[in-house]
Amino acid sequence: MARLKQFIHEIHRRSLWQVLGIYVVGSWVAIQVVQTLTESLGMPLWFPQLAVVLLIVGFPIVMATAFVQEGIRSSPTVEDPPRADTAGRADATARQTRAHRLFTWRNATVGGVAAFALWGVVAALWILSGGRVTTPVASEVGVEDGFARAIAVLPFDNLSTSEENAYFADGIHEDVLTQLSRIADLTVISRTSVLTYRESDKTLREIGGELGVGSVLEGSVRRLGDNVRITVQLVDAVTDQHLWADQYDRTLTTTDVFAIQTEIAREIVRALQATLSPDEASRIAHVPTESLRAYDLVLRGRAAYRRSTDADNTEAIRLFKAATALDPGFADAWAGLAAGYSRRVLLLGYDLAWTDSARAAASRAIEADPESARAYRALASAESARGRWQRSTELNLRAIELDPNYSVPISNTGAGMEVLGRYDEALRWYTKGARLNPSSSNSHLVVARMHALLGRFEDAEPWLQAAQRLDDTNVWVFVHYIWLDLMRGRLDQAERWVDHILAMHPGEFHALRAAALADVFAGRNALAVSRARESARLSPAQGLVWWHSGQTILGYALQQLGELGEAERQLDDHLAERLSSVESGDEWNFHHWEIATIHAIRGEADEAVAWAERAYDAGFRRARFVDHDPMWDSMRPDPRFQELLGRIHADLADQRRGVEARETAVPN
Repeated sequence: MARLKQFIHEIHRRSLWQVLGIYVVGSWVAIQVVQTLTESLGMPLWFPQLAVVLLIVGFPIVMATAFVQEGIRSSPTVEDPPRADTAGRADATARQTRAHRLFTWRNATVGGVAAFALWGVVAALWILSGGRVTTPVASEVGVEDGFARAIAVLPFDNLSTSEENAYFADGIHEDVLTQLSRIADLTVISRTSVLTYRESDKTLREIGGELGVGSVLEGSVRRLGDNVRITVQLVDAVTDQHLWADQYDRTLTTTDVFAIQTEIAREIVRALQATLSPDEASRIAHVPTESLRAYDLVLRGRAAYRRSTDADNTEAIRLFKAATALDPGFADAWAGLAAGYSRRVLLLGYDLAWTDSARAAASRAIEADPESARAYRALASAESARGRWQRSTELNLRAIELDPNYSVPISNTGAGMEVLGRYDEALRWYTKGARLNPSSSNSHLVVARMHALLGRFEDAEPWLQAAQRLDDTNVWVFVHYIWLDLMRGRLDQAERWVDHILAMHPGEFHALRAAALADVFAGRNALAVSRARESARLSPAQGLVWWHSGQTILGYALQQLGELGEAERQLDDHLAERLSSVESGDEWNFHHWEIATIHAIRGEADEAVAWAERAYDAGFRRARFVDHDPMWDSMRPDPRFQELLGRIHADLADQRRGVEARETAVPN
């Protein structure tokens, strides 16, 4: 007890309480300065943590210095000390002298300055190295371009008392996102990507880094009777600072709801210092319908449409039709109806005649609103279902002109360019689509495919790896790995991917079809027959792919095994299907090339060359596959075939040069 009292007495005598207070206040000020610098410069979270560690390390040094120095200052002068125990006193004096020399205020100050100078050097080096918090996927799609005006609109919270009103909150969220998407000076992440963060516990800084955006919009919707409250806040994704926030309490009318959406878009443009053109201002101020009931039906229809099943799509069609009955001039209702009809053909296996209904509904949408991007996108989908790719691409480009961030027509434009054989342009649009949809594995796959088809295999691999990181259960990731290795003639590596895909997706017909194609390339025809038959059993309607159909694979493998009768039946049936597609006006060069391939398998050289020329005229440029395709081995001695293959390679070389020139161009 006596020692404790003495210790407390020494603390008081040496003024350590005052030193402690000064140090705590000074540390708090230092941390605030460091935090401000960290946020303003966009540095990672461990920078302020490093400063805290330095302050903690400095605390015992400062307290020890105060203890020693205050002890010297407050000690009485002893002019004639007792002479007993001279040696002991001499040792103590020596130890005190060393402490006095080490624990000085000068040394403590120099050490503190040096520690924070080190922090500053590390920060400067990090900034000069171009550091910023982003994920590899985000950095692969050029997030630096317009980063400050890139925004993610996170799903709005439904604060209504009824969970049934969730569709309404989702609808308001989608419409706000669409309003912003129409502004060319902004980069607006697609709804598909932001939805992945609906239940996320990640910080806004983490979300912004993963999506490659400079700001994030959060919001909530509360619907109660005839009233609605919409609350929004715009947050800097790097500094976590609020840029703007507001709350709107309005009567639930279309005039008020659309006015809120317009005002939110304008405030965000102002906060991000973006440019809003007169045409864009007019589009975001447009009131699409005066009927609240019709608007409500469209929101419900979109919610059903997004669920993608046949039953939900049918319900969506019913709701959209009801909305058109209430307001025949509501373009969004007609566009939704057209999308529902197109989905029946494109995804749900309905007869092609449904595209006529889709085209009619989309035309009504354009008639109601000639500046409706949704309407042009819906008509483009109907045209692509019919195989009218040139027209579809033109319509998608018109949709993008009206809505520069509309990721669906952007990606579909990439698909159209790919079908037309313009891989350089397809790469440009697919890359933009991946920028707007950074959470999508498939958005990265199509970029990888374009690099590969252009012969840029080293550029394709990072995109494939990014797609795998985003979704390592996506069967198409590994189908593309197989295709990539087949194009490069790496059959052993392709076989390893076959083992992997079949282990992960043993009953998936796409996986089996890709495995059968690899078997054909490797000469394992018996195994190819087995896998192709199983794939056909699982899905008799095999659908179209970017390379050989299952029927062609099976027919060729059977022929190689000497089962000529069954081989001919398979090839005849598939030839009839492809001829029917061509006669119907389908412009996809896949049909022409499959017909040419069937003739090549049969050794019918003149027909093979004639149809290959037609495929080339329609945009066929997949020379990287043809270089290793055994189905064309019988044609390799033919000079006509070699001349055509040479033309295709020359076209690809021109496109590669165009891509390289675009990549090396100095930005304006």
